[in-house]
Amino acid sequence: MYVCQDRKHNPKTTTHKPKKCWAEHPELCPNQNKNKRKSANPEMHQTGLEALFTSRETTIGTQLSFVIDCGATNHMFHDINLFKDLTLNSDEEIATSDPSSNLLCKGQGTVEISVDNKLFKLENCLYVLRLTRNLVSLLDICSKPITITRNGSSLFLSKQNQLFLGGGIINKLMIVTFDQPSAILTNMSEKTPWHAQLGHPGDQVLKTLGLKIHNMDPCEICAWGKMTSLPFKGNFT
Repeated sequence: MYVCQDRKHNPKTTTHKPKKCWAEHPELCPNQNKNKRKSANPEMHQTGLEALFTSRETTIGTQLSFVIDCGATNHMFHDINLFKDLTLNSDEEIATSDPSSNLLCKGQGTVEISVDNKLFKLENCLYVLRLTRNLVSLLDICSKPITITRNGSSLFLSKQNQLFLGGGIINKLMIVTFDQPSAILTNMSEKTPWHAQLGHPGDQVLKTLGLKIHNMDPCEICAWGKMTSLPFKGNFT
């Protein structure tokens, strides 16, 4: 088998002619043309609205990036896993600037986000499947005075001179990042449910998980377990 390489046609090959040799004419190679089409970045020519409906939000480490929408009256999320609680309902139309492309709301609920290890609740969030980006309503978070500062492509939102959110401007969209709430974060102060659900660990283990521990009555199940346990002889025979 003879191979053409180094951008030169091998005259010993009989599978193709020099004018159709991919080594000499790489532009004729289908894969090459396909790669060129892929390398062109369509998002560079997208308007903000087009980018909103054609690109997914990115996840960086444990962070999610959301779009701040100055025209949305409610927070809108397409990812059902972000909802802390959700009440599903029949499809309700959400009016947009284009009457022919109204959105459908599938439900309403609460979304929890984490900023600097602090939990914040976003109330009355709409569950909208058609969106490809989760939207945070600027009107809603502006219910209390906030300051928006832009430094180049960076974006900062602060309340009472304290940084609240940070992000940047991508494809003419305001993007902010949130931490994904940890599964162990909780506002519960009682240790009883966690002590039972986690297999009756000691107080030190619960404190390691970041749970607030207060004095309480001894666990009856733990007491019975200690009373009925038998000494271990060191072998199973």
